[in-house]
Amino acid sequence: MFSKFSELSSKFPGLAIVLIYCFIAQTSNALYTSSDDVIELTDSNFDSKVTSSNGVWIVEFYSPNCGHCVQFAPAYKKAASVLKGVINVGAVDVTRHSSLGSRFSIRGYPTVKIFAHDKKSPQEYQGQRTAESLIQEGVNAAQKMIMKRAGGSGSSGSSSGESEVVEITDGNFDKKVLQSDKMWFIGQKMKPDFEAAARKMQGKVMFGSVDATVHQALAGKFNVRGYPTLYFFGADKKNPSPYESGRTLADMVSYLEDKFLADLPPPKAVELTKPDDMDICKQKQLCIIAALPDLLDCQSKCRKDYIKAIEKAGEKHKVNDWRYFWTSAGQQADLEKAFNLGGFGYPTLIAVNSKKQKFATMRGSFSADGIHEFLRDVSLGGRSISLQDAPEMPKIVKVEPWDGKDGQMPDVEEIDLDDLKDEL
Repeated sequence: MFSKFSELSSKFPGLAIVLIYCFIAQTSNALYTSSDDVIELTDSNFDSKVTSSNGVWIVEFYSPNCGHCVQFAPAYKKAASVLKGVINVGAVDVTRHSSLGSRFSIRGYPTVKIFAHDKKSPQEYQGQRTAESLIQEGVNAAQKMIMKRAGGSGSSGSSSGESEVVEITDGNFDKKVLQSDKMWFIGQKMKPDFEAAARKMQGKVMFGSVDATVHQALAGKFNVRGYPTLYFFGADKKNPSPYESGRTLADMVSYLEDKFLADLPPPKAVELTKPDDMDICKQKQLCIIAALPDLLDCQSKCRKDYIKAIEKAGEKHKVNDWRYFWTSAGQQADLEKAFNLGGFGYPTLIAVNSKKQKFATMRGSFSADGIHEFLRDVSLGGRSISLQDAPEMPKIVKVEPWDGKDGQMPDVEEIDLDDLKDEL
């Protein structure tokens, strides 16, 4: 091989340079190599290695051009070395194997999923991006799998334990479904994909099963003539949508993700006025906090335009279920000091990940487009985003909420010049 390469190089001197460049470009584009203990997963080997296996897998879905992925790689390699022979650690380059990214609904990088007892419904890892945290998560997953097997629940390919599917009857349908503010997906239960989809959509869409042969009033109400018949109940409960797509896990999840996104109301930017306002941030991937100018520097129309820009940008990311807050200059002094809000003037905005104890400050235009681009880069791990360690969240001070009106200059007592003359 090398003699042939030398022969070609002597005839075509530029060829060697091109080939070497291509080789370097190709290898440098990968975060993990054969010398690492991270197993490369592809479209062709994923099922045989992961979903068909009896063991626990930790799988990272990444892009080699993602800044967060590059920063995460050393910790991921360390975890793989420690867990070698005990728990499998693999990685998928989604830029090369996009079908796997679509299959597992990958929306940002890096995303880590734990494939344990139920391989069809992996759990998304939400812990810190450290080797220690990953190792502990893998051990916990293995322990749970062992306990399930010890309890007689079978091998890794089956689903067991508590069901996420609610039994719907003639008697409870109105109360549970029609009077609910949640989205529902209802029909004849189809195992195992229906159960797996219910776990996948947990917290977003409720799943219900109806035995139409028993609850014939419901079957007649929705003109059920064949099985399985499925309906999606969104915001308009009186007009459900019949489900006419495929019956696989991927088909149902894809359909429901789209429905969930379409039916979600646009997020609201909430003013920080009381101590417990930001408690929800402990449960969310991101909380976005804006510090707006003082009302005397930016009257009601100006302030409303800024709030509208935050909400318009947030609408493009509503499927992520992030939370949006705002305050005005000086109202939450401890918060501003902790995150250096306003250090470069107002308005300003940060994105905080309380679980990973990281935050990023927006440097671009404070507009709907500028905020959207910042949030997109944060979620995808763009290299332009500078992540910083987040301080402990300061206590939010109780303040009077803004009444929506213009600011008024404080009254200044007028000085009578005649009195001043008399005093002089």
